[in-house]
Amino acid sequence: MSRVRWLEWTNDAFARAHADQLPVLLALGPRWNPAVVAMEREVYGDPWVSDFINSKFVPVWVDADNRPDISDRYYLGGWPTTAFLTSDGRVLGGETFATAERLCDLLPRVVDAYSVQRKSIDAQPTPIETRANVSLENGLDVEVDAWLANYLLEQFDKDHAGFGAGTKRV
Repeated sequence: MSRVRWLEWTNDAFARAHADQLPVLLALGPRWNPAVVAMEREVYGDPWVSDFINSKFVPVWVDADNRPDISDRYYLGGWPTTAFLTSDGRVLGGETFATAERLCDLLPRVVDAYSVQRKSIDAQPTPIETRANVSLENGLDVEVDAWLANYLLEQFDKDHAGFGAGTKRV
C-alpha cells in the first residue's frame, strides 16, 4: 500500500507548499480505477519513491469522483494523473501512469528544475483561472473583482465599439 503521507486538497496544503518552497505532487484519479489502485500499491508503495515524495513535495491526493472540478482542471488524459504544481496551482508538468523506475528518474528532475527556476516561475503573473482556489473557507477572493474589470476592459473593441473581435451591429 502507499507509504506517501497524502494531504487533502485544502488551502493548508498549498500554504505549506508556499511556505516550504516545495512543488505539489497531485495524484488524481478515481479510487475504483485498476490503474490508480496499481499505482498506489506498486509505485507509491516503493520505499524510495514514497520517501522522496514525502521529503521533497507536498503530496496531495484527489479522488476524481469526489472532486470533479479538480479532475476537470488537472486531468492529463488518463488515470491516474500525476501532476506537478506550483503552490498557486499552476501545472509544471505531469503524466499519467508512471512506474516506480520512471518516478525515480523524474522526481529529482522536477525538484531540481523547480528549485532553479522557482524565482522566475513565481515572478510570472498568475492568471485567475489557474489559481488554486481550493475553497471559499476564507471568503471570496477579493482579487476576482479587479481581474474581472481588467479582463472586460481588455475585451472592449475601441475601434468598432462593443466587446470582442466579431462583427458588431450598428
